[in-house]
Amino acid sequence: MSERLSPAEGAALLALARAAIEDRLIDNGALRAARGAVMVTPALAAPRACFVTLETPGANGVLELRGCIGSTEARLPATEAVVESALDAAFADPRFPPLRRGELAGLVISVSALTPFVPVSGEDAIVVERDGVALEWDDRSALFLPEVALEHGWTRLELLEQLAHKAGLPQGDWRRARIRTFQSERFGETGG
Repeated sequence: MSERLSPAEGAALLALARAAIEDRLIDNGALRAARGAVMVTPALAAPRACFVTLETPGANGVLELRGCIGSTEARLPATEAVVESALDAAFADPRFPPLRRGELAGLVISVSALTPFVPVSGEDAIVVERDGVALEWDDRSALFLPEVALEHGWTRLELLEQLAHKAGLPQGDWRRARIRTFQSERFGETGG
């Protein structure tokens, strides 16, 4: 189990994510400055899988997804994993065009620091209020962070069907897939 992060450590990850995106858009040294300002604790230096979610205000003022990418393997220190994920979410999420400079002011960022993945023996082992779920079948995979099912009000079955759909699998094929769960600590900016 990964060490829990403190609110200050979560704030540091958010600052690094924002600075990485700002620096790519404006080339103002924000990332270098943020790296210099962050006190790297043992928890931040430890390898950690993480996701960065970006939202921007929609036409009706409600925040809408603008990008979400991360890593499922804890291969980089948390401070570096969050930078990589932030840049990928902003500029390489295939669902969206690259972030534009004009979107930076309204951008709301959240960071989800993940625990290691655990295989589940069956669907009953999944707790919708707690677990993120990853599905793999042949060369297809999909993942939902824990908050996704809550935000949509999905039951366990709806979560699994939506995950299979996201992976491009026919309805019910989640039963043949490898399913793993994880938890996350989410740190977010306030927006709106």
